[in-house]
Amino acid sequence: MTLVISKFRKDSPKETREKLCEVDFTFDTTTRSYAAGFDGIDIPGEARMSIQVTCTEPAAYFSMAVLQGGNNIINIAAALKNYAHAMIYLASGYYLEIQIERERLQKAGA
Repeated sequence: MTLVISKFRKDSPKETREKLCEVDFTFDTTTRSYAAGFDGIDIPGEARMSIQVTCTEPAAYFSMAVLQGGNNIINIAAALKNYAHAMIYLASGYYLEIQIERERLQKAGA
């Protein structure tokens, strides 16, 4: 399972798209859940952001929280079949794009 975070400006998405991270989830055998996080989301005109994502197995529900300046700006909990995608439009004119890809998780469990 992989977490991919990107940013881009609304007015020029192709020219300004930048991948911030690609992080593989780690498995915690005691909780039987996968987790990933990233603490270095820097976007011009915005306070620094971080993200934490967990995913349970075998039910495959995920929970995602994005924090900015100590405040929770988005919190999502949903079922994860194969792929999840979220985009947050920020006051600075940037989008924060978050993708979770489950295919690698399914291959790892095989």
